[in-house]
Amino acid sequence: MGLKEDFKELTPSKCLAGGLLLAGVYYALMFDNGASLDTQVDTLKQSITETKTRIEEVENALQDKASHEARSSAITKELEELLKFFPTDININDFQKDVSALLKKSNNRLIKIQEEKVEGRYPGYVEIGVLLDAEGGFQEMMDFLSVLTKMPRMVDIKSLKFTATEASNDEMSQVRAQFLLTIFSYDAAAEKAAAQQKAEGQ
Repeated sequence: MGLKEDFKELTPSKCLAGGLLLAGVYYALMFDNGASLDTQVDTLKQSITETKTRIEEVENALQDKASHEARSSAITKELEELLKFFPTDININDFQKDVSALLKKSNNRLIKIQEEKVEGRYPGYVEIGVLLDAEGGFQEMMDFLSVLTKMPRMVDIKSLKFTATEASNDEMSQVRAQFLLTIFSYDAAAEKAAAQQKAEGQ
């Protein structure tokens, strides 16, 4: 049968049915493509969201690390400054000379200065005592004690005893002062050993 005969046999109803069939197939194809495109867009959006979340997590972690490093650095510097008051090396003769010079500078008179054994109270620190006997005006002695506390090292002042001198007309004008000074030296190895001994004892 030729093409001309086929056209002759077409009826309006057949043409309508064929058109609807073609429209349905086309719509189905276009609908599937649209659904696939929406899925791709949703997937891409989700991927972008997840990537942004991971980036934020990394940025937060970096900020936390930077903040932690800054805090650690600040603490380290503070410890370094603190440990300057606990020098690892102690020269007791130099310390006695420094104390004697401060005593003289504050217009007081040195009677006696000598090393004194003291009981260690702090694990990890070497403690050395210096017994000081001096004479001077009460105000001058107070000035000496004030300067002593400003030395660039930790100095513990204990066992203060003031007595009026025989040459004093006023009880508080001339005094004899006796006190015990304790200086400290930090010993990292001793501190570690003390901590280990404490841990083993628990």
